[in-house]
Amino acid sequence: IVQGCTFSQNGAFTGGGAVFDQSGTASVYADNVFTANQGSVGGAVFLAPQLGSTTWRRNAMTLNAAQSGGGVFVFGSMHFMEDNTLHYNKAIGGAAVYAQAGGISLAGDDVRFNGAKLGGAFHSVGGNITLNAGVSCIGNQAESGGCAYMDGGWLTLDGGAVLASNGVSGDGGAVMITSGHLVSLAAQFTGNVAGGHGGGVGRGVPRAADGHPAPPVHGGRADVLQLMVVHSPPGPHCLLRS
Repeated sequence: IVQGCTFSQNGAFTGGGAVFDQSGTASVYADNVFTANQGSVGGAVFLAPQLGSTTWRRNAMTLNAAQSGGGVFVFGSMHFMEDNTLHYNKAIGGAAVYAQAGGISLAGDDVRFNGAKLGGAFHSVGGNITLNAGVSCIGNQAESGGCAYMDGGWLTLDGGAVLASNGVSGDGGAVMITSGHLVSLAAQFTGNVAGGHGGGVGRGVPRAADGHPAPPVHGGRADVLQLMVVHSPPGPHCLLRS
């Protein structure tokens, strides 16, 4: 368990600006703060394929940055988030969460004001993303897929998830699906805007702001980031326990 810790302005040239987890056992992260961390993949957190499922409760991720997954990068395993906040994170693909295979399920999470080229909040490459009851995906910005950009896998919107006021310069104001599947059960699409096609949902080949097809994003080089590496030791109420 990792609880009550603050991770601020840490950097990694590969994965996980603050945390790289490939422990192979189930982990719980609760009541932690991740601020202004940077990495190539997973600006705050990289969850590796050897890892068992993780559970995230009441964590705050703000102003983190990466090529893929400004907040969290998920690779080949299944993870669960509940009542977290992901605000003002940045990436080329998936400013809040990037799922490459594996998947992530959210409930009660507040995902706002994140920005990316593809997938203002979420980006999947063959992964599965589920937004359950209480999830708010609001005010995120991208060239395509204001809330979510799906390049394979399943996007499931269940139990009244809210996708509102997201915006793109190209296609898919809230959701853009180039491949994969969308299942929407009582989701709310409100006030999303696309400069191209599909203010709510777009399907097919997305267009960038210049009208040309937007290129796929499958990770990137670490050396294009300006990294500030500052060690954040555990505070007096930070619990690290295996």
